[in-house]
Amino acid sequence: MAAKPKAIITDDIFGDLSDQANTAPERSEIPTRKRATLNLTVDEQFRWEVKEWSTRHRMSVVDVMKEGFELMKDKHGK
Repeated sequence: MAAKPKAIITDDIFGDLSDQANTAPERSEIPTRKRATLNLTVDEQFRWEVKEWSTRHRMSVVDVMKEGFELMKDKHGK
């Protein structure tokens, strides 16, 4: 049986990858905090729009949510 060809990520999907640092922080540098779950129900189109946008901008959905919440607090008060 022939091996499956590996998927190749090209620049046309994510833009120019050559200038991006490809190093992860050391585990000891990552602060540990208690985590909790936040469940949201949104329509499917919005879900995919957020996931696509965050991937295109190399952000996690959680980071998008945090930054968006900070902007909302600045706009509407804390």
